[in-house]
Amino acid sequence: MNWAELHCEGFHDRAFLAGWLETRGWTDPGWTGRIRSRIRNPITQKDVTKGRFAFQFEDTMFLEIIPAGGKEGAVRNACRTLKNSPTNATPPAQVVVVCDLDEEDLAACLQRLQKRLLASRPPSVQIQTATLIWHAAGEFGPGVPLEQTLERLVCGALSRAYRNRGQTVQEWLAAIGGDPLPKSYSWSHMAGWYAKHGCDDFYRLVWREEPVRSELQALLDDHWMEELTALESGPP
Repeated sequence: MNWAELHCEGFHDRAFLAGWLETRGWTDPGWTGRIRSRIRNPITQKDVTKGRFAFQFEDTMFLEIIPAGGKEGAVRNACRTLKNSPTNATPPAQVVVVCDLDEEDLAACLQRLQKRLLASRPPSVQIQTATLIWHAAGEFGPGVPLEQTLERLVCGALSRAYRNRGQTVQEWLAAIGGDPLPKSYSWSHMAGWYAKHGCDDFYRLVWREEPVRSELQALLDDHWMEELTALESGPP
């Protein structure tokens, strides 16, 4: 078995990724079905702590999801892992960064982030690196933020799965005034239809609803699928 680090911007990215991995057959080794137990990385023999999630795919890969509190933090943490890998007795086999596209060009963003990762990896190190970007192309109608973020991806899928919700969210945001942020849209969906689940579980719950899951899978592009397949199969 190998292990990998997946660095993301924050807790909501972490929750969304957890829901996505579960639909792919990854398992949470800390959940017994009744209670949560301590998780230990089987390769490093270190406890998974400090806000990290852990998932395992069959006997191939153990994955730690690490929230950073922002785009730059996620990239910086991944670069630190790569720089320190020569002195690490059990470095990860793969390091992945997931972050928002925001206003950048997709190809340019991927190239820039990958260049930073490769520049941080010592020549003697064989760790595989990958960058994945939250974005959702296409037209979605009202109730979906324009900024290319995780919130656009989630709200776009919800609006396509449930046709009346986007308009309702747009009317609500217009009624309260101001310039809504991307999170204003996602929180409006959460408060209107998923309030009892809370903010964090909202991002996992969308993967458990078949109509929304289908739309999310359609919106994740081929690059996502290629990198996920590589993660599940492990390095060659």
